[in-house]
Amino acid sequence: MNLRLLSTAGSVLVATALLAAPAVADVAVTDLGFLPGADRGIATAVNAHGAAAGSAGAGDFSWQHAARWNTDGTITDLGTLPGGTVSGAGGINDAGVVVGSSASGDDNRQHPVVWGANAAITALGLPPAYGDSWAEDINNDGTIVGYGFNGAAGFTRGLRWDAGGAVSELPPLPGGYKISMGAAVSADGTIVGTSSGGGLPVRATRWNTDGTVTDLGILPGGIDSRANGINIHGQVVGYARGADAVTRAVRWDADGTITVIGSTVSWANDISDTGVVIGVSQASTGAYQPIAWNPAGTTTSLAMLPGDDTGTAWAINGSGAAVGQSGYQYRPVRWHGLG
Repeated sequence: MNLRLLSTAGSVLVATALLAAPAVADVAVTDLGFLPGADRGIATAVNAHGAAAGSAGAGDFSWQHAARWNTDGTITDLGTLPGGTVSGAGGINDAGVVVGSSASGDDNRQHPVVWGANAAITALGLPPAYGDSWAEDINNDGTIVGYGFNGAAGFTRGLRWDAGGAVSELPPLPGGYKISMGAAVSADGTIVGTSSGGGLPVRATRWNTDGTVTDLGILPGGIDSRANGINIHGQVVGYARGADAVTRAVRWDADGTITVIGSTVSWANDISDTGVVIGVSQASTGAYQPIAWNPAGTTTSLAMLPGDDTGTAWAINGSGAAVGQSGYQYRPVRWHGLG
């Protein structure tokens, strides 16, 4: 794919009003459970049907496998490439196809992989000279996004795989940036992530379907920004550090407006097609806790499992089901009813 570059940093509009309102009552949490023999895990993605993907493994880190939590309540061990002991899932589409990474017994590298609905694992192809690489997200058309280390260039570069498996690089923003990383892909194939390196601050980046690359910008007088999720309307979420150097959750609308939605230290991980944003926010105790922000500005605290005081919400679907983890020991969880 021959990508053209377009930087629009000078045209970013900014909404300065904070949207964080007092939190409402906790949304109930459900423990998703572990794979047999595992005692830690994390759910990082959820599809429209409520099936989730992530990983589970042993507390001593002797093994970790990608896992899929199915809508019938069963858990599928997605396994690894031959000879590997470690794998993890980053995304799942509505067909139940999961993407992520896996080690293999042939080398000491992480390989980008895709697991079919039948749980069969396939290694994704890479450009020449690439080493450790990861697949982070997949849409319903089968477009996959991620990143890998380009040994020839000496930098990490974002990667895009089309439905046929053809791979192409996602170039960083112009102006001296060296590194790019793809994080999420929307229904229409728009990709978001980051550009960095070259002595320049991290910048939230969007790779458009016409081949252009857009700098999503930072807050006025700010330091840096990162994009983590995108919905069907082109709304992007992540975080930005302002002039006070505090990391806060932000949303970029399709017209380029950037809005601060977190009133304390926080970051946003995903946004639903209805505009509900989920992520994490620092509580008065200093602990980081899962949270949701709705389009009207209400902040909703997401409950954690009994005895836990920390957690993260990683992904949300259009029906308001979100997934993440609870506790320092990492238990995969689901929340419902977020709208």
